[in-house]
Amino acid sequence: MRQSALPIALLIIRLIVVGYCSSTENDTAVGSTVESNEWEADLEADDVVLPQCVFGQDMKAKYGWLDYADFTAGKRAIIVEMDWWDSAILTSQIFTFLLIHIMGYKVNLRSYDGGPVSGSRLNHGNSSDVVLELWRSDASTWYEKYVQLSNTVISYGSVGYTGRVGLYFPTYMFDLYPEYDELDFWKSLVHPESRRAFPYSGTIPTILDEDGLPACDGDPRSCVNGTYVPAWYSESEKENFMEIWHHGTAYTPNYFQRLIDGLHLNATVNFLGESMYPTMMEAYNNRKPFLVYNWRPTTTVAQFNLTRVGFPEDTSGSFARFQKDPQNNPVAVDIPPEILFKASSSRFLEDFPELGYFMTKFQITDKHMQNLLASIGANLPYWIPLVIGSEITKKSGNIGFQPLP
Repeated sequence: MRQSALPIALLIIRLIVVGYCSSTENDTAVGSTVESNEWEADLEADDVVLPQCVFGQDMKAKYGWLDYADFTAGKRAIIVEMDWWDSAILTSQIFTFLLIHIMGYKVNLRSYDGGPVSGSRLNHGNSSDVVLELWRSDASTWYEKYVQLSNTVISYGSVGYTGRVGLYFPTYMFDLYPEYDELDFWKSLVHPESRRAFPYSGTIPTILDEDGLPACDGDPRSCVNGTYVPAWYSESEKENFMEIWHHGTAYTPNYFQRLIDGLHLNATVNFLGESMYPTMMEAYNNRKPFLVYNWRPTTTVAQFNLTRVGFPEDTSGSFARFQKDPQNNPVAVDIPPEILFKASSSRFLEDFPELGYFMTKFQITDKHMQNLLASIGANLPYWIPLVIGSEITKKSGNIGFQPLP
């Protein structure tokens, strides 16, 4: 094994959003959007072409990778799954830029909706090689089977940053309601006076999607006509119930419904679908109160001044009991932070054994992710694809490479 003269393990990534990439209409070209099987049903785009950046041969020469051009040229394309939410898009593209522009590999970057089905893709071995951001809550249906028992999916540990779902309100509400200085504590949602600081149930009428249907319907335990209401809700008392804005039932399924049940909160959940973000933005720009579902890391939480509501901590395994039957088991504790992880198919490790160490060492810290998403701005939901650039600097830190043979 020949060793590169460059101590590649000292390289880390620092992403910047402007000045490093040029984009043309052709740069955003994609291949197909074929739904070939059950694990491909959420495929949005195949072979996404990223903008050209200022790496080229100069960067490869600078860091020594031209010496191994024949090695990487003989390899098949690496299929990188880019799941369609802010941090996953960002991380997948950083990883792809490194593989292509620094290391000289061929990459097929595929865009998916993402979620629990990612495990089936990795297990299958031909649809996805690498997923850079996986949530254990999504992986709960497959982690033990594929990672621990069959070893068809290989986990490489933390991607560096963490994730946490929650309910957020604009921090300016402390200025609007100085008499309620504990709005970030869940008890404020119980007391009638402080609860009225938030919009009451029905403030936003049911919003229909393009197909003329609400975002969800049909299951009173989850959502009927775009809304979840607890058993004790009464239309005549709706002004005594606050309204939570949510995207859809596929996001953190059933948790906030069961939290309302478990804490007996006078609250309803309005599922707004694609209208959630613009509805929130309009309220934020006009300094109006609201309570909205979101999570970190996202551009929304990173850029806007939002405060998360804290619920009781889980000291007795209550959240795990909820997860066993989310449709029926009430929960009265906060959803815990998640250590997000990265994984590959076993086929990937067989075909690219030299990249195992790289996969293990590839990390982005919470602080870096927060700063990067904040610098991007609030328009990421409309970016197709995200246009970013990257700068490689020599520092001891978070991303390391094992020299190629």
